[in-house]
Amino acid sequence: MLSINRLGIVACCLVVGQLAGEAFAQPGGRGGRGGPGGLNRGMGGVGTLLMSEAVQQEVGLDAMQLEELRTVGDSIRDEMRDRMRGRFRDFRDLNEEDRQAAIAEMRAEMNEVQAEVEGRIRGVLKPSQMERLKQIELQQQMQRGGAQALTRGSIAEKLGITPEQQEQMREKAQEEQVKLQQQIQQLQQESRERVLSVLTEAQRAQLKKLTGEKFDMPQPDFGQRGGDRRGQRGGGQPGGDTSDGRQPELE
Repeated sequence: MLSINRLGIVACCLVVGQLAGEAFAQPGGRGGRGGPGGLNRGMGGVGTLLMSEAVQQEVGLDAMQLEELRTVGDSIRDEMRDRMRGRFRDFRDLNEEDRQAAIAEMRAEMNEVQAEVEGRIRGVLKPSQMERLKQIELQQQMQRGGAQALTRGSIAEKLGITPEQQEQMREKAQEEQVKLQQQIQQLQQESRERVLSVLTEAQRAQLKKLTGEKFDMPQPDFGQRGGDRRGQRGGGQPGGDTSDGRQPELE
């Protein structure tokens, strides 16, 4: 099976993600290749899935379809580069209100782009291939976002999920997220303690001096301005690097 060049098929997704990443970065910083995680997830969909050779094989793409998809990707990439680049040029100079309005506008634009990409891909694939691709897409959405993936767009309509059910599912998801975070933090603490048990008492005492008084780092709110970037800096502490920015507790 031929592999699809990452500048092909859905290159527009990566171009828009990269350009948006540069625009969304705080002054003095730039987004990495492909843009931040929250934008890549948002620009995902069937186009990104087709970058995977495993998905290509599962869907049953042939060489001619792969070539057509490359051509489609090249065309969309060029269109999107011209279409979106000017929107990001002065983004960092906007005030907060205008910045949020620009973000909302770009999200709407990206949704349109994703729909356009899907439409062009649908024109290349057979109906049965597209159906299987959409099934894989929903599976991935549920793995990443849980049952909340069922509360959005056409899936909610197809399942007949009512607004009341959507709200209940969102509330349940939030409750479960809190429980999950608590369990993760507990597991992290237990894991750190097992690792630190190798240290001697003198070493543990020295580590406690190095880390100082415990400080709970505020958790980033990824729903606001791309996350509280100040809360992401310096997350790890000497002797106990943690994903939540907490210092290891030493007795």
